[in-house]
Amino acid sequence: MNTQVQPGQQGQFLIIAIIAGGIAGAVCGLLPFFLGRSRGRAGLGVGGLVACVLSGFVLGLLAAVPMAIIFTVVILAMGHAPGTGAGFPMQGQQQSPYGAMPPPPQGQQPQYPPTGMPQQPQPPPPGQEPRY
Repeated sequence: MNTQVQPGQQGQFLIIAIIAGGIAGAVCGLLPFFLGRSRGRAGLGVGGLVACVLSGFVLGLLAAVPMAIIFTVVILAMGHAPGTGAGFPMQGQQQSPYGAMPPPPQGQQPQYPPTGMPQQPQPPPPGQEPRY
């Protein structure tokens, strides 16, 4: 069996290698992509996926795997984006600037803002100007 690439087949081999490298890069890029989405860092996740695909086109798995590792480490080091992750209200809970609020006891209406939280300043009634 002849495993050498014949002179007329070099172009076909190159095209297949580039396509296979891009697919391998896309598979490697799925790790930073989904990790970035789950931590509220979708931009970094998409950037990691694109970087893995492009590096996969150039050097295949040799470049795509390290690129995926780099983006994964960066996303993990940055942690959750503000407003996501631990402490973020689950579906059905009310959003508060002070964290997740538990549902009110059955039969009671929720207090807005909850007791102990500062209220927004109210404008003066019409006709009464504030004195400075």
